Amino acid sequence: MKRQAEEMLSSLPSELIDVARITPRPSHAIPQRRPDVTPNMHKLAAFNHTTKHNGGPTASSPAASEAAFLSSHHAQHRQFSSNASIVLIGLSGSGKSTLAVMAAYNLGRRLVDADSYWRSATGQSRHDYRAKHGEDAYQQREIAVLEDMLERHSDGCVIECSPGCFKRRGHSTLKRYAVSHPVIYIHREREQTQRYLQNVRPEEIDRLLKISEPLYLTCSNFEFYNLTERTVPGHRAFQPPEPTFTQDGQPRSFLALKSTEQSFFYFLKRIFGTRDPPFSQTMDQFPVSPLSEARPYTYLLSVSPLTEPQELDTDDELFASLDAYEVKVDIAAFLDESPNTDETRSLMRASIGRTFALLRQRSLMPVIYHVELGSDSEIPQVYIDLVRYGLRFAPDYVTLDLRCSEEMMHCVRDASGSTQLIAHRYYPAPGRYGWDSRARLTDYLQAWDRGCDLVRLVQPGVTFEDNDAVQRLHHKIEAISTHHPPLIAYNTGIQGRSSVIFNKTLSPVISAENGREDRHLSACITAREAQEALFSSFVLQPLKFWVIGANVDGSLAPEMHTAASKAWGIHHIWQAWTSSSLEAFIPLTEDPQFGGATICLPFKTEIMPLLRSISPAASMIGAVNTVVPLRFEPDPNIPYYCDRRFRRNQVGPVKALHGDNTDWIGFRDCISRNLSPANAVRRGTSSLVLGAGGMARAAVFAMMQMSIENIFIYNRTLSRAQAVADHFNGMESFALDPSSGQQGSTIRTTKVRVKILNGLGDPWPSETSLPTVIVSTLPTYSVGQGGAPDVVLPEAWLQHPSGGVFIEFAYESPPSRLMKQMRSKAGQGWVAVDGLDVLPAQGFAQFEMFTGRIAPRKVMHLEALRAYTRRAPEDERIKIARRLVDVEKDDRRY
Repeated sequence: MKRQAEEMLSSLPSELIDVARITPRPSHAIPQRRPDVTPNMHKLAAFNHTTKHNGGPTASSPAASEAAFLSSHHAQHRQFSSNASIVLIGLSGSGKSTLAVMAAYNLGRRLVDADSYWRSATGQSRHDYRAKHGEDAYQQREIAVLEDMLERHSDGCVIECSPGCFKRRGHSTLKRYAVSHPVIYIHREREQTQRYLQNVRPEEIDRLLKISEPLYLTCSNFEFYNLTERTVPGHRAFQPPEPTFTQDGQPRSFLALKSTEQSFFYFLKRIFGTRDPPFSQTMDQFPVSPLSEARPYTYLLSVSPLTEPQELDTDDELFASLDAYEVKVDIAAFLDESPNTDETRSLMRASIGRTFALLRQRSLMPVIYHVELGSDSEIPQVYIDLVRYGLRFAPDYVTLDLRCSEEMMHCVRDASGSTQLIAHRYYPAPGRYGWDSRARLTDYLQAWDRGCDLVRLVQPGVTFEDNDAVQRLHHKIEAISTHHPPLIAYNTGIQGRSSVIFNKTLSPVISAENGREDRHLSACITAREAQEALFSSFVLQPLKFWVIGANVDGSLAPEMHTAASKAWGIHHIWQAWTSSSLEAFIPLTEDPQFGGATICLPFKTEIMPLLRSISPAASMIGAVNTVVPLRFEPDPNIPYYCDRRFRRNQVGPVKALHGDNTDWIGFRDCISRNLSPANAVRRGTSSLVLGAGGMARAAVFAMMQMSIENIFIYNRTLSRAQAVADHFNGMESFALDPSSGQQGSTIRTTKVRVKILNGLGDPWPSETSLPTVIVSTLPTYSVGQGGAPDVVLPEAWLQHPSGGVFIEFAYESPPSRLMKQMRSKAGQGWVAVDGLDVLPAQGFAQFEMFTGRIAPRKVMHLEALRAYTRRAPEDERIKIARRLVDVEKDDRRY
C-alpha cells in the first residue's frame, strides 16, 4: 500500500505535490490522532507520501502537508485584473478553439490564435519553418514568438495556444504568465478527442494524453472540462450542420452549443468575480441571493465524482428544487474503487472535472467543493492536493477542515479568487458536553477570526436531546449583533433528522429518487420533506398570493405557481382576482396571510402610489408587476431584503408594500436562452422592439441590461414610440449590480441609444448591423376601434447571416401572421419564442421573490403548457402536446 500511494502521488505534477524544506509547525499546533483509528485510516495512511525529503518533514505529517501548500501557493495565484488576457491550452480536439471564440464574443475581447500569430511573425507555417531551419532553430523561435505574443497581448484578449507552444521552455513561459493571468487547461472525454482526431490511432492519443497532461497541469491555474452535449454531433463551433428540428419546428443545431457557452461564461465569471465587467453588466439568473440570512432554510445535495455519468445525466430531480450542490470527494472511496494504474489516476482527476461540468451545464446552482478528510485523522498530503486541485475549477465555495493551520487557511483564501471558504469540522466523538461544550463556540469564533465565509460543524446524533443542544448553539450565534458568518450545524443519523430540518443554511438532503424506500428508517431527508416539516411545525406558515387584473380569470400563473409550491412542499395558496379597480386590492393586503401579488393590466402603473418603495428596475421601466409585503417599518437607507427583520413565508400584519418588475427578466432570459452562440451580444449588436406600451419598455430595459447598443422601436403611432425612446435616452444607461440581488444598487455600463423606425417600408439603417434580437409586444387581439395589429416584417430586415431570436409576448391561438413568418425562418437560424416561454421566465423570478425558494423551472414551464392545453382548442392541444415532449427532453440549463 505504501508503494501504491507513492506511485499515485508521483503521477501528479510536481507543482501539485512538491514538499517544501521549511520548518514544520510546532508540535503543540499539530492535531493529535486518537488511538481509536477509524477503519479507513489505513487507506489514508497508504495514500500519503512518506518518503523524507532531505531532512524536511514527511508528507504524512500535518506539518509536511501544509508546508507543501504554503511553499507553492504562489503558483496558484487567482487574483487578476478585470481586463487580464485569458489563455486557453489543451490538446487538439479538446474544443479550445470553440471556447476561445465564445469567450471573445461574450467578453468583447480580441481573439488571438497562436498558429496565426506564428505565421504572421515568421511568414511560414510551423511545418515549413521546421523543415527549412531545423528543429533546434524552430524551438528557439517558437519560444521567442510565444513570449512576444503574450507580452503584446497581456490585456483584453483571449489567446488560444496550440500544442506546439509546449516545446522546451514553452510551459515554463506559460507558468510564469499564470502568476498574473488565467491560464485555462481545456480537456474533454477521451472518446470525443479520438472522434475529432480521426486519423490518429487510439493508442497514440492515449500516449499523447499521458505525456501532455502533467505539462498542462503545471503551467495552468484553472481547468475546464469541456463536456460534450448529447445533442451535438461533433461539429465545430459556429459552423453547424444542416439544422435538425424540434417537433415545434425550431432548429436544434443553432442552439447545440448553448449550454457549453453558458457554462464556460459562468466559469469565467467565477474566475474574475461578479463585480468586474463584463460580468457585472447583466444580473445573475436569480432574483434572490443564493445564500443569505434573509433567505433561511437552504438545501444542499452531495454528488460523488464516482457516480456514473449516465446516472447524473438522467436524474431530473437532481437539478430541481435545491439551493446548492456539493462535489464530495471521498478519499477512501477512491482507493476502494481505483486500481493503481496511470489511466485510473487520470480518470480520478477527470471524474472531478466531469462532475463540475455536468452540474454547471444543467444547473444554475452554486457548487461547493468538499474533500472528505475522514472522521478522525491527521491532515494527509492527498487532502491538501485535492483541495488545491478543486480550486482549479473555480467552485463557488470550497471547504477546508478547521484542523488546518491559520497560515494554510489564509493561503487557501489567497489562492481561491472569488471562491468563498467554508470552515468544516466533523466531530466523530462528541464527548460529554457535545454542542454545549466551549470547544464548539471556540471553533466557530476561530473560523470567523480566520476570515471564513461560512462555518460548518457536524457531529453524530446519539440522543434526541442532541438536537436541542445544537439549537442552543444556533441561538448563541444568532444573538451576535454584528455581521458574522452563517453557521451550518446539525447532527447526522436517524436521531439527527430534526436538527437538519431546523438548520437554516445548506442542510444536507437527498434526491427524491433516492428516498422512496424505507423513508421511516432513513437517516436522510429530501428538501421537500424538510419544507413540509417546517410548515407542519408552524415555523413557516401558509400564505395567500393573488393574480390581480381586469381580466385574469384565464391566467396560467396560479396553476404554474401552485405546481412550484407542491414541488417544494410549500403550502401556499395562489388565486386569480378579476377587478375593474384597485379598490378591491386594498382589503387583500390587510389580511395577515397576504403573501404578495402579481399585478396585470391595467394596474401596473396605477399600483405605484400605493407602494412604500419600488426597485430600481421598476422605477426605470415605470411599471410594477410584483408586490411584496413588508411586515416591519422599512428603513429607507436599507434595502428590505437586507433588513434582518425581513422574513418570507410567515404571517403577520402588513406594514408596507414593495413593488418590483419581473417582465424584463422574462424577456432577458428568453433572449439569452435562445440566442445562438454565433449571435452572442457584442459591440454593434442590433435589436428591434415592436410596440410602445409597458411591455415594450420592459423589453427595452432587458436589452439595455444585456448591453445591446443599437435598440430600435417601431410602432404604428410614432409619437408613442418616440415617448419610449425619449424615456430611456433621457436617463443614463445602467445595469444592476448582480452582487446585491435583483433590487440592488446600479452601476454605469455601456451607453445605449434607443431610436425609432418610421415605417416598415423603410430600409434598415445602413450605419448599423441587421437585428439578431426582435421582440414583439403588439397585441394579437383587437384594441379599440383599430383592430388587432397585422404586421409582417420586411424580408430585408431578416437577412442576418446567422439569424437570431424572435420573441412574441402573446400566446393566444391561432398564431399571428408575424409569428408564422418568423417560424418559417427556422432554416435561416431564427428561433421563434412565444409567451408560453416568456410567462414562465418572469414567473420564475416572482416565485423566488415571494417564497425565497429557487424556482423549479422545468416544473413551472411544463405546468404552464399543461394549463394552456386545458384551455386551448383541439387543434392547438396537439401542437402543445408535442411541445411538452420537447421541454421534458430539453437538458439545457434553466
